[in-house]
Amino acid sequence: MKKFLHYFDADETRGIELPQRFTWPFCYEPHPLVRLAMGHVSDYLESLRDDPSEASWLAEVDCGKMLGVLVVRADDGALGFLAAFSGTVTGSYRHHYFVPPLVDLMRPRSFYLTSMARIDELTSVINGLYASGELDDAVELYEQCRREGDRLVEQMKSEMSAARERREAVRSSGNLSAERVAQLEAESRFLNAELKRLKRRVEQQCAKPLDEVHRLRHRLLRLESARAGLSRRLQQTIFTRMKISNTTGETITVLEATHRYQREYGLSVGFPPGGTGECCAPKLLQYAFSRKLQPLCMGEMWWGTSPVGEVRRHGLFYPSCAGKCKPLLHFMLQGLDTEPDPLDRAVDEPLQVLYDDRWLSVVNKPAGMLSQEGKLTAATTVERAYREIVPQPGKALVAHRLDMDTSGIMVIAKNIQVLSLLHRQFATGSVSKCYIAVLDGCPTATEGEITLPLAPCLDDRPRQKVDMQNGKPATTRYRVLETDDNGHTRVEFFPLTGRTHQLRVHAAHVDGLNAPIVGDRLYGTVATRLLLHATSIQFIHPVTGQQIVVKSPVPF
Repeated sequence: MKKFLHYFDADETRGIELPQRFTWPFCYEPHPLVRLAMGHVSDYLESLRDDPSEASWLAEVDCGKMLGVLVVRADDGALGFLAAFSGTVTGSYRHHYFVPPLVDLMRPRSFYLTSMARIDELTSVINGLYASGELDDAVELYEQCRREGDRLVEQMKSEMSAARERREAVRSSGNLSAERVAQLEAESRFLNAELKRLKRRVEQQCAKPLDEVHRLRHRLLRLESARAGLSRRLQQTIFTRMKISNTTGETITVLEATHRYQREYGLSVGFPPGGTGECCAPKLLQYAFSRKLQPLCMGEMWWGTSPVGEVRRHGLFYPSCAGKCKPLLHFMLQGLDTEPDPLDRAVDEPLQVLYDDRWLSVVNKPAGMLSQEGKLTAATTVERAYREIVPQPGKALVAHRLDMDTSGIMVIAKNIQVLSLLHRQFATGSVSKCYIAVLDGCPTATEGEITLPLAPCLDDRPRQKVDMQNGKPATTRYRVLETDDNGHTRVEFFPLTGRTHQLRVHAAHVDGLNAPIVGDRLYGTVATRLLLHATSIQFIHPVTGQQIVVKSPVPF
């Protein structure tokens, strides 16, 4: 344990008050002890630059890696910390400074490597079959045969049509002998029989190449099915061998922890995402529980280069991921006196009605209020607050959304017909909106347009990323208003599309303004609040046809 538990010097922790509660890992301000511990980790990594044996290991970490620290108290009362990195580095889960994994999948001759070797073997065969072009050639041969057969059939049908017209012409001339009538009928029967014989020949000629297509496709299907089966069984094995604990003394598998969480929140029950259990937080907590160390606080920091498309900045702390970690930490934090989720709370500031008529309202949403009902049971929502303050709220249907952390103008429809008409205006881009934000940094240009397509981070919703191939188009115009002496910049944003977190990502991303909005807990740093406010909206009233313009003063 000594090589993984790093003790603080008494002098460096003197005067730092211990946390009263353990960190809520999905939204937190790092405790001073966490920052102190991460400073030691940073110093350690920098010290490796003089060690040639660590060069390749450190180079991979420098390419981008999430690091985590867990401040703990030992049985003797001494304070120290544990450190972890996410995933693997240079193909290994282990490093003498960082805690070990829940299960070492990369151990020589492990079940994981053995299974992956078989999966890779099947993948190689499958890729080889596709690359050989054998299936493509068989499909092309069949299609050629089918096209030629269809051509012959159509040609014969055309000849039969011409013969039919000739027979009709003969019949219409009248005075036909019985023998001539019989000849015409025989000709018709003969041609119909010939058409049937031709179709049979075509089917017979196409049967062999079609059988070859079916044979190759069936072989690929068998191989792909076998690979999928191996992958499912491997996932099952991984997530049942990975075990996690909590301070109540309960230990369960990662698979069971995930299923419990899915059932509790009404989600589809299935396997965890790939890589679950390999993040920093579960590894740190599990090591502490297994060694009877008391967890005090924790934090996770990005080290190195930002991943392509994502907003990760070297040296900044980030919340634990939702997709992989939340189900596990939901179990592992049981028994710990944990800080409350700051997002799952009532909002003291009231909802304000800025415009109201019999069909719709325009309201001013305070920061911290959800737009609609969600999984956070204690959180105040716009819809709920609206029904409490408007005498005749109707159905109270929000026509668009603002992030929970964003304040400002929202439109509410009082019936489904008005909602549909408003949605049409939002979809066509005929609604004009303006936001005011304060950025932590200074954009290089005073005005411009940002066009970065956005897609969700599937394992860490609601976080978004820039995805040039699969992202949805997102465009934002901006104008710098002023910059203060602290390096903060006040800007106007004019979103031309309405993607989730559009303004926040366009502000923070290196290819956007490269300056996150102050208080952005997902793409920047935590502050008292997110300094983003929807300050004005302009649209056509869906019933009266009048132009509606509503403004809200900026509260910061």
